[in-house]
Amino acid sequence: MKQEKLNKKIFQVLSYIVKRELHPKNSVTFFREIDCSVIENIRAQYVLYNLKKPSYTAFIIKAVSQAIADHPFVNSRVFPGFPYHKIFKFPEINTAVACEKDMPGAEFMVFVDIIRNSDNKPIDAINRELFELANASVENNNQLKSFMKVIKNFPVFLARQICTLPTMFPSMWIKYRGASVVVSSPSKYGVDSVSATWTHPMGVSFGLVQKKPMVKNNKIEPVLCFTLTLNWDRRIMAGAPAARFFNCLATNLMDHDFLSSHLEVDVFNLVKEKEKITAIA
Repeated sequence: MKQEKLNKKIFQVLSYIVKRELHPKNSVTFFREIDCSVIENIRAQYVLYNLKKPSYTAFIIKAVSQAIADHPFVNSRVFPGFPYHKIFKFPEINTAVACEKDMPGAEFMVFVDIIRNSDNKPIDAINRELFELANASVENNNQLKSFMKVIKNFPVFLARQICTLPTMFPSMWIKYRGASVVVSSPSKYGVDSVSATWTHPMGVSFGLVQKKPMVKNNKIEPVLCFTLTLNWDRRIMAGAPAARFFNCLATNLMDHDFLSSHLEVDVFNLVKEKEKITAIA
């Protein structure tokens, strides 16, 4: 299939998904500035020992996964039913990740892959999976391979229906979309913050990491931070429980004990050991 024709089919399918699955009237968005001091400290320790430092996205996926575990009611989605729609509670905590693909002539191209059971994985393991997603291709990624197979082998009207089938059946949603949350990181493109509606009941995004004036110890200081965004389906939860969930997510991202306890490497003990050796020498 010629690239131009393929790009046209991808556009027609993705635009249909956007039209059918995005419902801004049902969503609300929260924002909060997050102090990155703890995350940056951890990343600096990794660099000190020549270890591959986790990305910000890995920290956020871990923080949101634990927040979902602490507030299990948010791990849900509205599905069609007879005679009324119903809320389905997902049995696992899976985090979908929005992945951009650089395809000339198809700048609208995006796909979603899944980090499964993200609540049970350390930050380092999540980071390795994110690295694989960043280098995803039809040859090495089953999710992308399945999507492109549908695009190439079915006429547009049928491909559109196939790609939106997960919205009808919880089992298909779990297989192809994950669960309740999708994480995106427009920060790497220089965006300060984003307010968007997602196909998932919750969308978590974070903006550019940069110094901003914040009040610390009753003083205004330049602090490295980013804007955290949560877009959520108000049919799943009301404002108060949504705010408590968002606060839990934000707190996790600034909690040294929480983040350091979910690393594969105890980098802070490595620092202590190095200091002991230096003192003895």
